[in-house]
Amino acid sequence: PIDQNTWIGYGHTFGDGDCFDESVKFTSIVLVKGLEEDLRLSNDKKINFYKLIPLYPEELDYKMAKGDIDEFLDIAEDLSTIIDIQRKNYCK
Repeated sequence: PIDQNTWIGYGHTFGDGDCFDESVKFTSIVLVKGLEEDLRLSNDKKINFYKLIPLYPEELDYKMAKGDIDEFLDIAEDLSTIIDIQRKNYCK
């Protein structure tokens, strides 16, 4: 974000299309909300908490085709936030 003068937030994906490691097929990650409610400080500033979820190439393609991550999260409703390198591919 600093190099490209931009910001990161909910639904943003990161990855260059290469597998993270030969033992897994994930090629990107997506930021999703870490808490249902944002934390508010006494000066009314907001703190967002995010989780990183690894995505298979097909899942990233689905997310990009739909334009946001919410539709993917709807079909992956049982997706755990604990990383399982053998988890099913929701878009295969």
